[in-house]
Amino acid sequence: MKILFTGSHGFIAGYTVQKLLNDGHSVWGVDNFWKYGEISKSYDNHPNFKFIRGDAKDTTLLL
Repeated sequence: MKILFTGSHGFIAGYTVQKLLNDGHSVWGVDNFWKYGEISKSYDNHPNFKFIRGDAKDTTLLL
């Protein structure tokens, strides 16, 4: 399944995204790092993970 996950580098999201990837899903993560700054996650280089840096409220970003 293809999944779009907003806030993909947050605390709870980190565990959820990793579980989805481990289960074989493709995940597109969106995060703007507004609260804590840029955070690296173990799944950043996973072949089924694509990352978009930006705000999910920006509709032009998601089109």
